[in-house]
Amino acid sequence: MLKRGVVAGAQVVKAFVVLTSDYVNQDQQQLIEQLQAHVRDTTAPYKYPRKVSIQLRRLISRSA
Repeated sequence: MLKRGVVAGAQVVKAFVVLTSDYVNQDQQQLIEQLQAHVRDTTAPYKYPRKVSIQLRRLISRSA
């Protein structure tokens, strides 16, 4: 079963977002909506990410 507006065999754009400490405590759904709106406004409407995966930033020691 296809979702409305999705063509069989079409690719779905997915964004992988790594949050910094400035954004960790913000509402993730609101961040997703802001990201989608920004991309939709600055590029072609079909290019905006339909799926968004948000990850927390991991601190990696460079002195290891």
